[in-house]
Amino acid sequence: MSYERKVSVRIPDGMYEKMEKLVESGEYLDMSELVRDAVSKFMKRYEDE
Repeated sequence: MSYERKVSVRIPDGMYEKMEKLVESGEYLDMSELVRDAVSKFMKRYEDE
């Protein structure tokens, strides 16, 4: 069974606006999906270590 955790972060306005545009364009379903994808890609850098 997989559990999910809720995380709260502060994002600079400019970055948030770019993220919002990606969601509005349909690139992501919602902000949560965008953040999960970004964190997943970031974490892949450390899988080989």
